[in-house]
Amino acid sequence: MLNEFRFGLRRGRLDNLQAWDHPQTGADARNYMGFVAGPGGPESLGGTPFRINTVLFEHNAIINETNGSVGNTSPLWTYADNISWTRGAHGFKGGAEFRYGNGDAWNSDEIIPAVQLGPRTNAGALGDYYCPACGIPITGISTTSIPGLHALDEQRVRDLLADLSGSVANISQAFSLKPDPKNITWLDYPNYYKKYRDFHQNEWMAFFKDDWKVTNDLTLNLGVRWEWFGVPYEAHGMMARPKDGNLFGLSGSSFADWYKPGERGTLTTTEFVGKYSPNPATPLYNNDWNNFAPAVGFSWSLPWFGTNKTVLRGGYGVNYQGSFAGGGLLGVDINVGTAPGVNHYANHPTTKLSELNMANVVLPIPERYPNGFLPVVSVTERNQGIVAFDIHQRSPYAQNFNLELQRELVRNLTLEVRYVATKGTKLTGMINIDSPIIVENGLMEALRTTREGGDAPLFDRMLKGLNFAGIGTVGVNGLSGSSALRRFSSTRANIANGNLGGVASYLNTNSSFTGVVGGMLRNGGLPENFIVANPQYSSANISANMNNSTYHSMQSAVTKRLSHGFTSQMTYTWSRSLGTAGNIDPRNRQLNKSLLTTHRTHDIRMNGTWQLPFGTGQALLNNAPGWVSRVIEGWQFGGIASWTSGAPLTITAGENPLGGASQFPDIVGDFPKNIGKLTSSNTAGQKDYLSGLQRVTDPGRAAVTNADSLNASYGRFAIVDASGKILLQHAAFGTIGNMGQNWIQGPGTIGFDLNLLKRVRIAERKTFILRVDAVNFLNHPNWGSPVVNMNLATFGLVPLPATGNRQFTFNMRMEF
Repeated sequence: MLNEFRFGLRRGRLDNLQAWDHPQTGADARNYMGFVAGPGGPESLGGTPFRINTVLFEHNAIINETNGSVGNTSPLWTYADNISWTRGAHGFKGGAEFRYGNGDAWNSDEIIPAVQLGPRTNAGALGDYYCPACGIPITGISTTSIPGLHALDEQRVRDLLADLSGSVANISQAFSLKPDPKNITWLDYPNYYKKYRDFHQNEWMAFFKDDWKVTNDLTLNLGVRWEWFGVPYEAHGMMARPKDGNLFGLSGSSFADWYKPGERGTLTTTEFVGKYSPNPATPLYNNDWNNFAPAVGFSWSLPWFGTNKTVLRGGYGVNYQGSFAGGGLLGVDINVGTAPGVNHYANHPTTKLSELNMANVVLPIPERYPNGFLPVVSVTERNQGIVAFDIHQRSPYAQNFNLELQRELVRNLTLEVRYVATKGTKLTGMINIDSPIIVENGLMEALRTTREGGDAPLFDRMLKGLNFAGIGTVGVNGLSGSSALRRFSSTRANIANGNLGGVASYLNTNSSFTGVVGGMLRNGGLPENFIVANPQYSSANISANMNNSTYHSMQSAVTKRLSHGFTSQMTYTWSRSLGTAGNIDPRNRQLNKSLLTTHRTHDIRMNGTWQLPFGTGQALLNNAPGWVSRVIEGWQFGGIASWTSGAPLTITAGENPLGGASQFPDIVGDFPKNIGKLTSSNTAGQKDYLSGLQRVTDPGRAAVTNADSLNASYGRFAIVDASGKILLQHAAFGTIGNMGQNWIQGPGTIGFDLNLLKRVRIAERKTFILRVDAVNFLNHPNWGSPVVNMNLATFGLVPLPATGNRQFTFNMRMEF
């Protein structure tokens, strides 16, 4: 009997510090920026410091490269004890393992207030908050008042003047909750410079197995393993989730209320759950206690075709996987630690003369939430995403199958053929219940009518009385809602190209014409959830056991064991990996089943090493003089060659009409999966992977009206062969293309590496080794994936540069 005890600690740490927080540069940076030590972090001489966001030079390296410092430590403690006992033909082994992990993170990111200069007329490259009506309107700058000024430079001159004068348009500030869920208190920068969250998860495991040698030729392996992955919790009780786990908000309480406009529920609110919270008996999701994983295997030396020449092996086992197993708690922080209502980012837009000068900035801004309760995210925001976990979520598991036949062909040469498979079940994935509603509310038919040149009553109702600059007011002088949308720059192209999701998102989240997000829906007397199930958020994702995968493979290997200084192996694998990926149509998840991006149909690999037969004790020059032997002995030559077929590729055709992943084309001609082949291209610096194919205007253009010149905004293309026959075209309005994802196979990869090694024995226990490696010895290029968007002029081309340049590496090592 043998007892084995193991103890371990794995500790990761991240410190991404701004200059004023860094121990080496902090003092100089704080002095340069006028900061002094404060109760929570650095402060300005006048109190709370703030950053300046300019209009023309947003987020430049000097003023605002990033918003604050972040850091975390992620220790994982492991305790394990195993007992082994051999009795007769049985080898028993059992044990248990306990893992305690946590992610102790802090950040001051975005908590330093920012003063936005302006007025600012757009969100800029980073999509920041902006308020065109804030600040002092800049007048008197035009091509008329300044002769020689180009019209395109008018706004740039105004923006430059706003920056140089320091004119304040908006003040933004983040507030963070004090880590006490029973005493809701919002703290600003000086009082809570480092926001802490400490997520924990415990894992337990126990197993028992028996290695039973039934006969001299047959061995059985029998075992069972139990695993438990605890529900994460936050050490201060700050684990947040939607109250009662309900994410459907105004629409109701379950999937039965999905895609049904009309208010049947209440606004989604946030609650703290789990250990140390006000609701300690309510976990983030329910514990899963029944994770029993059997394992069986056998090894049988077949009595035919020679003794111990042929062996048959097989096995089956189950492995459970934790959602955040092994200390992977960052996912909790990303999905739950940033839940809307738990973080507060406020803006103070201003037009008051007393606040337009930076010298008059007052912090904190008055828009801070009141203490005592968690706020409810308003339906007028719609700019934050939220993630909730299905309370019935279970631990995903994989079933593993293998069957192998091994045969010794001749001495030192074996052949192995095996079947290896894996079935992933209850894998976690996310579904966005805020995918746009376009059928039940009549939006798709209204857009179809608008696209074909008609006038949809829905848009007359929704946009009545709204003034489109340069176009007119809907309902006045015969201007219909459909005509306004056909002519309006923000919706025109999406309507022409059938991007229903893009139009739906604009109508749902834009504040144009009304000044309030969602105002166009309210203007028409439509319910808040007319377009999405939960209009409080930009996305509302539910994590649940909704995915699965399968992997099948035939693997073979010929192995030459070491003899006469030579050993080598050649392997070949044929495999197929299927699974659910993406979010094509939330109501038809079967469309997500396809080849996975990790799939490779063929994989061939060869490797070998040869101890060159020169010198003492070798076949050649055995009796050479000593100095000659020292030079010629100890040389070893090796190489590795490989070829792997390409990765699956998805041909894309514009935007998904349902607001999900990319759209696919319809296959209407001969477009086989193996159509891709690398050939020379007429375009310098590129390869052609789909040679002989050309783009032409898609026939769907015929369905787009010329009213309001809408068809001029149509930008879709079809793919034709050399004879002009259409092979791929865009799907019908409002439908998903029949090609699906990962239809074709990309370019494969080839590798051929060589190495040469020389050993020089210096003393009995000292050896000097010189090694030269030639990576990609043949200097064969491995090309990347081609452009797969059929609406781009570069469709089918593989851009340079290719990877895999030849490299030589020299290494020296002393062994003693």
